Amino acid sequence: LEDVDSKLSFREVVLRLPKFDMSLRYSLVPAMRALGLNVVFGGGANFSAISESTQIYISDAVHKASVEVNEEGTVAT
Repeated sequence: LEDVDSKLSFREVVLRLPKFDMSLRYSLVPAMRALGLNVVFGGGANFSAISESTQIYISDAVHKASVEVNEEGTVAT
């Protein structure tokens, strides 16, 4: 790695990218169920430590991400 590092040099370049935005919404439920976390998704869930209600369960868990690249820069959420 040191050999490669010693051969590196800096060079100024002009980079042109088209502006774009992209987003993704992904349900985490299948992965959570595959890990054995099944009880929280139904009536057998016990959330008594955070609520007095006995009818609480998780209906969905979602991962959402987006990125926008334009003339102003990049924003990722």
